[in-house]
Order: sequence, then C-alpha cells, then structure tokens
Amino acid sequence: MKRTIIIVTLVIAAAGLCLSPYLVGMAADAEFRSVVAQVSEQTGAPIESAYHRGWLASRAETTVDLARVIEQKFARADMAAGGALRPFTMVTRHEIMHGPLPFATGRGGAYSLAPAIAAMKNTSTVMLPP
Repeated sequence: MKRTIIIVTLVIAAAGLCLSPYLVGMAADAEFRSVVAQVSEQTGAPIESAYHRGWLASRAETTVDLARVIEQKFARADMAAGGALRPFTMVTRHEIMHGPLPFATGRGGAYSLAPAIAAMKNTSTVMLPP
C-alpha cells in the first residue's frame, strides 16, 4: 500500500514537472501577444510579431514601422507637402526563458533567483534606409 502511494505520488510529480513548462509557455505566449496588441493600440504603431514557442524557452520577434509612427505622431507641413519619410523599421528579437524555474539575469548580468513565470532578454536593431 505504501509503495503504491509513493509510486502514484512520483508519477504525479513527474507529470507536473513535464507539463509545467508547456503550461507556463502558453501563458507567456498569451501575455506577449496581449502586450504587443496593447502597445500597438496605444501608439497607433503597426507592429508585426512572430512567436516561436519552445519547451523551456521561446523566441519572438517584433517589427515596428518607425517612419509610419513618426508620420502619424509628428505630421509636419513639409510631410503633408509630399516630403514623406523613407521607410525604416525597428526589429526586436526576444529570448523568453520560461518553465518551472526561469533563469533570469538581473543588473550587471548576475543571476536572479526571484520568483518569476518568465524572463525576457530583448535585442533591438533599427534598420535605416540606404
């Protein structure tokens, strides 16, 4: 009887450890898409995004048309006279670590053991026109 209880407990614990990265990854994906939609709505910026979910880490990429944002927010007389900006974009690559224990880095690159569902590292590149 004790052996059965121990085996069932271990199976449930193993299943929980195997499923938790998947479930946390789904939550991180939903939150990422929600934040991108909110930023796009608040700024009026057209944002394209792609999210690639992995087991303990995911990758995402967002692209913002900065010329269009500037034209919308700072419309000037010379732009209205046909002097439109040449297109340029900002591409941000996101590395998202998630799972039961995401390893995040804090200030100075030191690892943080603070509780978190996910940790993200972002790298942005502005693509200027030629």
